[in-house]
Amino acid sequence: GYLRLADSIRHRRTIWAFLDICSFAVLDEFTGKTSSEHRFETRFHTPLARVSPDDDAVIVLGERASRPIHIGSFSLCSGRLTVKPTEIFPRYGVQETAHLIKYKHRSMLPFRNLTMITEKAMPIERIDDLQRAADRFKDRFEEIGVDSLG
Repeated sequence: GYLRLADSIRHRRTIWAFLDICSFAVLDEFTGKTSSEHRFETRFHTPLARVSPDDDAVIVLGERASRPIHIGSFSLCSGRLTVKPTEIFPRYGVQETAHLIKYKHRSMLPFRNLTMITEKAMPIERIDDLQRAADRFKDRFEEIGVDSLG
């Protein structure tokens, strides 16, 4: 898809599941020519009625007194978080109100964005662990001569 663009962008997505803490992490990596700035968006549609910002990068889904879900998007560049009402169609002929959660970033390449989805508040030490693991994974592939983004 992205290779047809003038900057021939390459996208790689890695997903981790941490069942012990009911969490998921999604690492999106974009590489290509560094000649221009790019816009990146991560979107989530949620049927949950209660959506509230926790801070500039984290959204809380559900009631805080029960078991809410936290979604956070983190990168080295500043981003913008928006929440807008929308509709979803979970089954044929059935329309429900929902929220569109959108994280927008502008950056030169290479660009990395880490999205965490968890029942608990964002574990910042886990985010650091993920970044180190992603770096080790990429370094290991380069050591053995394999293009990890191919």
